Amino acid sequence: MSAADAVAQVGRLKRAAVAARCCEALGVPLAGNDDNVVAIAGAGAIGPLVELLQSCSECGQEAAAWELGKLDVNAGNKVAIAGAGA
Repeated sequence: MSAADAVAQVGRLKRAAVAARCCEALGVPLAGNDDNVVAIAGAGAIGPLVELLQSCSECGQEAAAWELGKLDVNAGNKVAIAGAGA
């Protein structure tokens, strides 16, 4: 991996962590709200969250696992999460 690729990956992971924390801070109702779950996944959240789950950061892994667990309530998202490598 080149330095530029590493920097780009760090940026994606940071954005995923920030997105997860923002959802939490804003109290985005995921549980029991399939429309929000589908919209968040459709906005591209799954790939970066799976990357974060596979990162070295324990805090990032915890946040990603928590958010992926919320998104996992939708059958289509389950397939997408598994397909992304989680």
